[in-house]
Amino acid sequence: MVLSLEPADAEPYVLVFSGKRVEGKTDSNGLLEVVIPTSVRVADLLLPEREMKFHLQIGDLEPANTTRGLQSRLTNLSLFMGNSNGDLDGTTRAEILHFQSANDIDPSGGHDEETTAALADMHGV
Repeated sequence: MVLSLEPADAEPYVLVFSGKRVEGKTDSNGLLEVVIPTSVRVADLLLPEREMKFHLQIGDLEPANTTRGLQSRLTNLSLFMGNSNGDLDGTTRAEILHFQSANDIDPSGGHDEETTAALADMHGV
């Protein structure tokens, strides 16, 4: 399953981590920036207007050129709902194909250099 979310200007959010609750609104590009302690490993992001909740794993990202790194980045961008297990299985290939098609990359379903670079650029790491 692919979940597609368009960024929203001034979208209310709630970020919960370590018993702390931070409320705010996204910027004009739909982004949010919150400083959190380096010890935080998990957080929940709530988008009340969409009635959505995302469980975030923080600081646990493998390199973009690994299958698990690709799966994790797709998951963080809400483009992959499979298991980030490092296996290049049918679900992963289907989500890669979807990402490639949506980003004008030759849709091979493979984990190639162009796909890795585009995903790392979109993800920011």
